[in-house]
Amino acid sequence: MSRALCLFVVLLSGGLALFAPNAAQGGPWTHESGRGQIIMSSGRKVAPVGAFTGGSPDRDDSFTQILAEVGLLDSLTVGARVYAEVSAVELTDATLGAGLLVRQRLHRDDRGNVVSVELAGSLPAESLVSEAVAASNPDSTPEFGFSALYGTSWWGGWGSAWLGAAGGWTWRSEGTADELRGQLAGGVRPWDCCMAMLGFYGTAPLSEGTEASLSIAPSFAYSFGPDVGRNTKKPQGPVNAVTLQIGLSYNVLDTDEGLGFQISWWRPF
Repeated sequence: MSRALCLFVVLLSGGLALFAPNAAQGGPWTHESGRGQIIMSSGRKVAPVGAFTGGSPDRDDSFTQILAEVGLLDSLTVGARVYAEVSAVELTDATLGAGLLVRQRLHRDDRGNVVSVELAGSLPAESLVSEAVAASNPDSTPEFGFSALYGTSWWGGWGSAWLGAAGGWTWRSEGTADELRGQLAGGVRPWDCCMAMLGFYGTAPLSEGTEASLSIAPSFAYSFGPDVGRNTKKPQGPVNAVTLQIGLSYNVLDTDEGLGFQISWWRPF
């Protein structure tokens, strides 16, 4: 699997917040007009897994991403992201790039169901650093994809929960195999401050000789809401609670990729 795709899967695995409704909307959910969020993520992926605690790793990549989304209309959200991955084993081995997305909500009902479609594309930027870096990552190519997304959420005396799914086709240039990509993620929020999540993210290349992938990604998020004391008036309107998320990712079809660990910081506005 290409390094660019590895980064994409790892960032999605860590970025389960993108599928979470309410505090950090995304996935099939759209933002209200003029409102949005910024998610900053960073982490590390090491192979073999034991190299996290000692020994020489075969692979040791650090990555970071900044994603911003904003609602142009209540049913239309646009976003942009920049990302980078650098290897500590091969210093000239890096993945750099930027991307854009447009998400249009098609359906929403009173039972918590949402259906949307999304167009997204990205461009590599390794050549801006040096020709050596660009040559080290020939599989990092421009790509463009279309996805259909579905989400649902429900509430009870125990708290709230949500489930999101997406699937689509991604065109990749320069002779690289196109891919089918899918994801299924869900979360449970027993208290307003805390949410536990689990996601599955898969790719299926549309040509022979290229391996498929399936990553599993558990994570936990904690929201730092305003401190409302016994005699403090509850704030009016939306509460822009900052959220910290910690997650892991592991490719069950290619265990040689190792284990990914990442931290994300969500900031609604």
